[in-house]
Amino acid sequence: MESSSSSSLSSWPWLPDPLLELILSRLNPLSGDYFRFGAVCKDWYKIMKDHRNVIRSKTQIPLLMIPSNKKVKSRRSFFDVTCSRRFDSLHALVPYNIKACGSSHGWLIYLEKTMKIVLYNPFQSHSRKNRENIGVIKLPPVMSIPNAIPYEYSVSKVMLFGNPSITQNYVVLAFYSATNSLALLKGSSSSAPKKWIYLKDIRNDLYKFYTDAIMYKGFIYAVAATRGIISIDPYNDLVVKEIFRWPSMYNIPTYLAESSKGDLFILRRILDEDDNSLFPTTFSFEVFRLKMEENPSMEEVDSLNGDTIFVGDGSSICIAACDFDNCQPNSIYFSDDGFFPIITYPEDYHCGPRDTGIFNLEDRSIKPLYPYDLSHKYLPPAIWVNVEYIAPLLPLLLLLYSPSALSSCQAFVSTLELSRSFCPHQHCLILLE
Repeated sequence: MESSSSSSLSSWPWLPDPLLELILSRLNPLSGDYFRFGAVCKDWYKIMKDHRNVIRSKTQIPLLMIPSNKKVKSRRSFFDVTCSRRFDSLHALVPYNIKACGSSHGWLIYLEKTMKIVLYNPFQSHSRKNRENIGVIKLPPVMSIPNAIPYEYSVSKVMLFGNPSITQNYVVLAFYSATNSLALLKGSSSSAPKKWIYLKDIRNDLYKFYTDAIMYKGFIYAVAATRGIISIDPYNDLVVKEIFRWPSMYNIPTYLAESSKGDLFILRRILDEDDNSLFPTTFSFEVFRLKMEENPSMEEVDSLNGDTIFVGDGSSICIAACDFDNCQPNSIYFSDDGFFPIITYPEDYHCGPRDTGIFNLEDRSIKPLYPYDLSHKYLPPAIWVNVEYIAPLLPLLLLLYSPSALSSCQAFVSTLELSRSFCPHQHCLILLE
């Protein structure tokens, strides 16, 4: 019986590649099991590496960065909303009380008291400890408009188009001042100082009160909740055009997202007008498809064609739900982006990030997003982070670079148990090149 079992285990390394690829496709790319698959032997590692190169080109499900439940003030934890799992051993070294004004490509964006905008990649920083300042990019101060609110709220959102880890030709768009005007900065390989370009200096008739933007087919589209949508060509003399104007005035949070099929969606976040609290919560969403024709128009839709959209303070993210397990299709996962200080009510200075949920566009229902902790009431809101490359650290390095340790190539299940016993902290941060 033992001989038969041993023979069965020894045949695992020679399973056909298509079958191994099928097994791998059923594993969550963010899970430890996904990377333990690659730890079985060199051949399996090559299949995992090839598969990772394929999924890198696809948008992944973001994680929600939340306060650590271990009351550690120097870091944040992550929460996977698709399986309601909190990763306390997977964390980012970000102070618990600092408000992020943006998140994109795994980079978090913060504002210093000097009004300098800082791009910070906690995953890159963790994996390159021998190099100082890696994963940190400091940009020049954005225009400061004197007002009554603290400095961290004078820039409501910052968006990053292009990954600075891959290219120096990235673009940063800042929504600044009490009117949410726009400023743009372009990265480059030049050593010349980077400068902000204020769009009001290009066209003085531009809208105000912008709430979101997206890079779509080479252009930046920015939406002003009260007026409409403009396009910006960031690469050709910053040509700015009006694309679409609302038929009537609106003043509600509005987002832009590109569907998995290439459509441009407009999402309006409807707040509960009957909510008597200081900050009303989300009641519903309206979704429109923008038709990019000679005379652009928009039509309301009651389905996302199987997609799922994540919205909040960071860049909006849209994925095909069928590509991921436990991801609710035709739904909008929303985090709180209405977190403002209350000057007149010091006892409630921070209302807390309570406006979160999962809105189903088909039946108009809202379900909880994650278990809200009352101790987080005075903390900045959770923010979506597109974490693409996470792996257990020590056991993988041991197994990948010591293939003789698995010369008999035990069954995959046995390997998973071995890997778990090596590493009690199964979700350390590392970037695998």
